Amino acid sequence: MTRVMAAAWMMAALGLTGCTTRTFYADSDKPVPTQKRENSEAAQARVSLGMKYLQSGNNELAKGNLVKALELAPQSAVAHYGMAYYYQTVKEHDLAHEYYQLAVNLESDNGNIRNGFGAYLCDIGEYGKADEQFIAAIKSKSYTRVAETYENMATCAKRAGNPDKAKEYFERALAHSSLRAKPLLELASMAIDLDNAEEAERYLDVFHKTYVATAESAYVGVRLANLLHDPLMMQKYGQILTNQFPASNEAKQYMLDQF
Repeated sequence: MTRVMAAAWMMAALGLTGCTTRTFYADSDKPVPTQKRENSEAAQARVSLGMKYLQSGNNELAKGNLVKALELAPQSAVAHYGMAYYYQTVKEHDLAHEYYQLAVNLESDNGNIRNGFGAYLCDIGEYGKADEQFIAAIKSKSYTRVAETYENMATCAKRAGNPDKAKEYFERALAHSSLRAKPLLELASMAIDLDNAEEAERYLDVFHKTYVATAESAYVGVRLANLLHDPLMMQKYGQILTNQFPASNEAKQYMLDQF
């Protein structure tokens, strides 16, 4: 995931839209005092602005806005999460870990924060700890991005060298959201590795009925054609690679493999 994509995802996941709403205490119809509410809304706006500066590569202004967010709302999990992501971006991993943990401590049932923390831990190779955060996200009753988290778990398991777990998690991702692109292609590729052409063809067919061809999907198609000894399929996907994605790593690999 690129920095721009990750920052955009974070704003969407945490609801940083810039809108203001009247807020209430949990399990109560008593409104939060005006000043506290205004500080909270201002802090969210600062986090949103900070993420936008990170998207544009202006790290100094990003940090300034995130620091201001924490000054306005020292107990804001969102503000701590924003600061964690800032430190992750600038590769200050001790501080990133500290702020992620603070965010989790403030809102332990926030699935978005747990998922983000898990993705960070996976990125730095702490696979077991990442899994703990992903599982906590999935268990959160209000969390709706379960398929995304299973996909993250699968990617993490794959990096950790556990293909069986990766396959299980990709399957769970599809159980929650049957048309997710990455699980479809990953499971198709894994099926090819196991010489299971029927299963691979099923996953790849669903992908191409839902999405336009990509370099990755075309290369999976080339591999499937090789498994099936199907020259027409090989020609079809080979042409997609060389004509539409000639500069891609997949096209280069296709030329090197000489199927």
